[in-house]
Amino acid sequence: FEASTPVFTVEHTPADGHYLALLYRGWIGLAPNSYRRPPQNNPELLFSVLVMFLAMYLSAYLLGAVLPYIVKTDPVAEKHRKELSDFQRFAEERQLPLDLSHKVAACLEFQHKKSVEQNVSASVELTRSLEVKVANKKFWPAISRCASRGNVFFRCDQQFLSSLAAKLHEVYLMPGELLVRGGDMCHELYFVQDGVVNLLDGRNNVVREIRGDVQEMSCMVGELSFFLGIAQVQAIQASPDGDAKLLVLTAKEADELLAVNPEQKEQIVHNLLADFGLNSRG
Repeated sequence: FEASTPVFTVEHTPADGHYLALLYRGWIGLAPNSYRRPPQNNPELLFSVLVMFLAMYLSAYLLGAVLPYIVKTDPVAEKHRKELSDFQRFAEERQLPLDLSHKVAACLEFQHKKSVEQNVSASVELTRSLEVKVANKKFWPAISRCASRGNVFFRCDQQFLSSLAAKLHEVYLMPGELLVRGGDMCHELYFVQDGVVNLLDGRNNVVREIRGDVQEMSCMVGELSFFLGIAQVQAIQASPDGDAKLLVLTAKEADELLAVNPEQKEQIVHNLLADFGLNSRG
């Protein structure tokens, strides 16, 4: 810098000249372009400092605008951080008990961890037709297990079941996690895709196991409460021996689907009542 910086004597240079010289000396190494000929006076020095400042500002602006396109953040991780931040804010505003806050935060962490392990990406946006095809490829085995004779979706339309598969989303349960308590209403329909879910009686004894690895049996859970609007008699809980992966259909999505397929709801109700030797008239 000594060779390219003008020499100012202490005796003959005012304070503003010293300040400009220091700016010039510091910025000449940062600016993308600098002067070959050192400035000869204060006005020229001031002009060169302003030009270097504008050059650095423009470079920083272009770098900031282009960098997000070069280095992309993980949308799944960003979504998880936002969920945690939103929940922490909610917990503080509502003054939730500390142990409850920790349980919910642990559940969110567990869901994120399992999603990452399963390579679930939120960055891929598909058209509706492709969404249906991908969903049927992933979820059709679980749907088909519930469409055989004696099951809930027996004789339901193929197109209706394909549309239903496209509305499913994956949820993970921690070992021993309680999903629905006995006596509560099921506002979601569950399909056990992997792991084991237990149905418990009032004394917490296992009445039935719903397994994701047994293809010969239905993997649906909570169908009576969900479709008939009655309380869930048995509690639904993940097996304490391992976590479980569920496919979930919300009540809102089901209502939208059944609103345009009312005959399918009649068939589903008929199948459910037939298990008890009943029909729509009793």
